[in-house]
Amino acid sequence: MDAFEIEIKQLIKPLSFQAKALFAAITSERLYPNYVLFQERTAWGNSLLLKDAIALIYQYTINNSLISVEEVEYFKTRIDLITPDCDDFEDITTSFALDACTSLYCTLNFFISKDDNDIAAVATFARDTVYGFIKGKEQFDALDPSSEIQTEHDEFMVCEKQRQRDLIAKLSKIDLSIVTDALIDSLRVAYPIIDLSLF
Repeated sequence: MDAFEIEIKQLIKPLSFQAKALFAAITSERLYPNYVLFQERTAWGNSLLLKDAIALIYQYTINNSLISVEEVEYFKTRIDLITPDCDDFEDITTSFALDACTSLYCTLNFFISKDDNDIAAVATFARDTVYGFIKGKEQFDALDPSSEIQTEHDEFMVCEKQRQRDLIAKLSKIDLSIVTDALIDSLRVAYPIIDLSLF
């Protein structure tokens, strides 16, 4: 477990179930466009299934009584089938698509497991997507010892980590007894997690 994952686990620990679910849902949704690009570039996958999974997750955050173990397991199984293996595709967007799938998988699983490890995993998948993007963007020399420091200080990495901290802080302060579409919209951010135009 790395320092960022430890930090996130500590930050989310006092959050309510609803707040944790919203954090994971909003973070997972940010990865969805990466899967769409992967599908366009490789002609493989099913982005509509992921879109349906996101819609289901938001329904669950709005109304916990709708949670169905059977429905969760159905979507987890279907997502597993459309999750790309990095050994099968050479396209740089493959790892981004993988993170999009695994984050949604963990978010769905949280509704059943109620395990903070699922939420921390979502946070790290988003961080890992940014990490891979920066490595591809900057074309660092694999032997350059300063590349890790440069990656940590890259604008995209700084923004994503701060976005996660800010979202957790907001969720800890608002009344989530009634979750609405308007509330969810107010918690989203408009800027992309990575710049897909570079690929």
